[in-house]
Amino acid sequence: MPSWYEQFKLEPGQLRLAKIVCPRSTDRVLIIRSTEKNVVGILENIVKELREHPIVDYQRTYDPKNYNPKTVGLYGGFTEKPSKDVVMTTQTISVPKSFGSTLRGEDVKAIHRCIAVSGAYVDMGEPTERDRDVVIIKGTEKQITKAIGSLKKSLILFHNKEQREAAELEN
Repeated sequence: MPSWYEQFKLEPGQLRLAKIVCPRSTDRVLIIRSTEKNVVGILENIVKELREHPIVDYQRTYDPKNYNPKTVGLYGGFTEKPSKDVVMTTQTISVPKSFGSTLRGEDVKAIHRCIAVSGAYVDMGEPTERDRDVVIIKGTEKQITKAIGSLKKSLILFHNKEQREAAELEN
């Protein structure tokens, strides 16, 4: 059986599973970006799969009152449109691949911490060079500044940890 990408002639990124479950829930958002016909076909396939293979584990449905604006970008929720006075921008930062691995590792705690501190949307982009990773930050200028500060703090902690581990190996 062909994959959904092959069956519906989808491009990479048109099906996206949210990185984390919704707050206080077991639900995970699937974002589908395609033609109306493809979206209907994909949803029909999902319903068919769920009927054939029902979820038997504990389930907790998402309740909108648990909406979290700081992690909404990770769990796939939607925010209200920002007011006209608020200027939202995107900043991309290139970091060493080893630091990018740290941001992705340990359940992406550094990214979650950065989002909690800044309120910005923070995600890892596609690597640009062999030894570099890309961090994408979206938000107001103030949120982006806070996010960069949080990432710098994480980088310092990461660097200090690496130095301690190297010193321990030498001894």
